Amino acid sequence: MTPADAAGSGGDGGSAYPVATGGADGAAGGGAMDAHDAGPPVANAPFQAVDHFFPTAINADGTVVVGFTYVQVDVVNRLQRPARWTAAMGVVLFPGFEADAQGAAAAVSADGKIAIGGGFRWPTPDTQEPLGFDAVAMSADGAVVAGTSQGATFFQGQSFRRLGGTNTPIAPLAGDDGNEVTAMSADGSTIAGHSWSIAMRQEHTFVWSAATGLTEELSFPGVAEADVLALSADGSVLAGEAIFGTPAFPGVQGTTAIRPFRWTRATGVVYLETGNPQSMARFSGVSADGSTIGAAEGGKAYVWKGSGVTTAAPPQSYTFLFGSQLDPSGRTLAVSMQETFSEGGTGDLAVWRFDGSSLVSIDPWGPTRPRYLAPGPFSTDGHTMASTSHANEGGMVLLTLP
Repeated sequence: MTPADAAGSGGDGGSAYPVATGGADGAAGGGAMDAHDAGPPVANAPFQAVDHFFPTAINADGTVVVGFTYVQVDVVNRLQRPARWTAAMGVVLFPGFEADAQGAAAAVSADGKIAIGGGFRWPTPDTQEPLGFDAVAMSADGAVVAGTSQGATFFQGQSFRRLGGTNTPIAPLAGDDGNEVTAMSADGSTIAGHSWSIAMRQEHTFVWSAATGLTEELSFPGVAEADVLALSADGSVLAGEAIFGTPAFPGVQGTTAIRPFRWTRATGVVYLETGNPQSMARFSGVSADGSTIGAAEGGKAYVWKGSGVTTAAPPQSYTFLFGSQLDPSGRTLAVSMQETFSEGGTGDLAVWRFDGSSLVSIDPWGPTRPRYLAPGPFSTDGHTMASTSHANEGGMVLLTLP
């Protein structure tokens, strides 16, 4: 992927960074990355392209991105490895994944110094700390890690919270066989996930609090399955997707509707209502203060704040909305659009700014507008997004938003 690929037509606004090459001591090795270096970042560029690096998380100010890259091991095979990107260093592998191991970084601390992925916590980019479980989430300061170790079957996993080098087990709900962490608050105080009963063929939703050390089941009346996908920074608000119907366990066949939700102890569960009882709206994120959630479905995007839902439609030529992401401030919603439902159809990226009462389309790129992009993680202030390009072999396109 070159800057011109990322832009669709013209590439004046971008700069490609090198994928680091070298051995297994932390640099992306293998030599067959087909990377190129177009020099230092362009000042005030609206986007910057990074070949063969795929982002999963970004730090608070947007200067450090973690994710994965690929290392060519022979003429035919390549391995997925966790990696870190900065403008100064380019793409560098995290240690701990030698031989044929594969993985990806899952989270990075607010200051960009600490990351997690697979069974490791990286206190620095070149040192690793084995965890004893697969890391899913980390607190903003990097001190608390949550995740799950695999059991005899997928439904018999054991969840953990790690602090100060000590792993604290999070018990499944009473009568269940195992559990799985899906999200944790930025302060590390609250963890949510799934708890499973194999005999009953049921999936339950749990929340665990560091204040009490207790695991409790959340109630979603009339819902077949509820997935907590994100929490507010202080853990007081849980948000995600509720699945209605009679889906098979495990599986989604039989689903009649999907509705994003927001849950607090004071209000219980509140659903983002789109006006369509068969809505399949997908959750886009929750703001750090818990006041705002985003969603996208078909040809519409939604932002919920308070008791009202604000709706926006993409340009008329785009019919389908796919992946979406709400930034931590709750002000910016990015959605991947496509003209046809078929895979590989012409794609684009819509970005809306929520002013409190309406969604206003923003396009800071002009003629160098990136194409074929999927939205990715936002910096805390919502001004930087690490999106993924599907042009050529793909990679990261770091977008700067007003």
